[in-house]
Amino acid sequence: MTVTLAPGAKLDRDVVINFDGLTGRSFALSGPDERAEVVLASFCPDLSGPEVKPGPLRLKILVDCSGSMNGDSMEGAKEAMRRLLKQLGPLDAVSYSRFGSYVQHDMNRLTACDPEGLAVLGRLIEATVADLGGTAMNEAIISTFKDISGSEDRADLLLITDGDIWDTANTVKTALQSGQRVFAIGVSSAPAESLLRKLAEETGGACELISPRDDFEAAISRQLNRMRGQKAAEVEIDWGAEPVWRTVLPKYLYDGETLHIFAAFERPLQNTPKLKWRVNGQDHFARAGEIIVCDNPDLRRLGGRQRLEMADGQEALNLAMKYQLVSSQSSLFLIQVREAGEKAQGLPKLRQVEQMLAAGYGGLGSVLNRPNAMSYSPPPSRASRSPMPRMRIRNYEVLHYSSDCDDNPFAPPHREFPPRKFLAEFNRLALVSTDFSDLIDEMEKLGPGRGWPEVLEELVNNEGLDLPGAWAVMLYWLADKLAIALNRSARRLLRRALGEVTDTRQNALRAKIESHFLSITAENWGRLVPLEEDLPF
Repeated sequence: MTVTLAPGAKLDRDVVINFDGLTGRSFALSGPDERAEVVLASFCPDLSGPEVKPGPLRLKILVDCSGSMNGDSMEGAKEAMRRLLKQLGPLDAVSYSRFGSYVQHDMNRLTACDPEGLAVLGRLIEATVADLGGTAMNEAIISTFKDISGSEDRADLLLITDGDIWDTANTVKTALQSGQRVFAIGVSSAPAESLLRKLAEETGGACELISPRDDFEAAISRQLNRMRGQKAAEVEIDWGAEPVWRTVLPKYLYDGETLHIFAAFERPLQNTPKLKWRVNGQDHFARAGEIIVCDNPDLRRLGGRQRLEMADGQEALNLAMKYQLVSSQSSLFLIQVREAGEKAQGLPKLRQVEQMLAAGYGGLGSVLNRPNAMSYSPPPSRASRSPMPRMRIRNYEVLHYSSDCDDNPFAPPHREFPPRKFLAEFNRLALVSTDFSDLIDEMEKLGPGRGWPEVLEELVNNEGLDLPGAWAVMLYWLADKLAIALNRSARRLLRRALGEVTDTRQNALRAKIESHFLSITAENWGRLVPLEEDLPF
């Protein structure tokens, strides 16, 4: 199967491919790696049994409520917790905590999941918003491990976050010292997989990554099955020979999990690798099956990738160079060789490419319900008013406002948002926005001064600009008018929106904008000069 991105797709989210109906099986692949033989052993051990009964949960829920969780990630987190509510029973006990710049324990003791307890938890979940500032996860985890009453003997931590955190080394260290398992759920278009997986697996837990359109109920069910169900300890592999190197085995195995382990040997293996584990004091075994010889060079690169995750310093750099892997110490260069007649004649120009935020990050846009058109939502009108006239401009829908602003109920709402603050908000939004169209939508909600919509319409209808271009030239004009500096991100967005509009053309457009306003100051929007004629629809 060949999978390609659709035309116009952006690299602003993880690519997730779901395969259904596959039956897990154990196998082994072997292939050359310079003077060694690299082996991939894959196991699907069956840990289930009729004598195994699911145990009750003692669960601490810790939810990331930092600013980066706003929007899709928070909606995903709440949906995951709604699914969790349906799978809790009266023998289970939970606590509920939220964190950002600080941690807040809304249920500060393990509480029985009877109808009353579930009702309280449900109300807390619905009231959860991303309003706690930064992401001090390490302090939050320490507090949740130590300060929740009733968890002195045993409890598991369910961490729900997008993984956009700092101080990751201390976070993992803290989790290991607690002796409590961490089960992580990453909710985002691009969650921080490496940190969440390391945090979960090193404590004996597990990690699930959920994109905004994934099956939340299935992910929650898998995590709860791991918490309640059977787990295998003392996991080992009998290779039949001493490996030159091998990747790390997990501390525990859970039923239904697939285990992939790489190792290298001086000579090809003669015996099939055998997995050993212990459950309830009894030893169990599973063989990988006949070793299949594989000449695909990707096999050794996959092994190098897993080794790279365990390495650091010079060893990590050597692995990245040997297997040509992108890492924190290596970069990828793409070289296109041109024909002789197409080669550039001069020196190359430096071009800066912006870093793209994940789709829906911090509430900037949405993957769940992205609008196809931009529109302004007017205040409710009186029944006697006639419907609002509209005009179509390319991919945008713009509402038309008459020049008689004082008697127009559909004019933008007038809030106390003076021009200086209006530009300051634009500077702030530009720092976290990569889509100027989405940013326009946010700026419209601020209620720009009376006259702003009319001049926008004239620039679009009479001057041939699209809506982003019209907004860009007006923001440039306003910044010049008030002598307010725009930051680099703001200027970059405006330049991109104006495209190939020349400086001479921009100056002419600014002069036209100036002619429509009698006065404007940093504190007040000026009055609009009435247009000589109505704009065409």
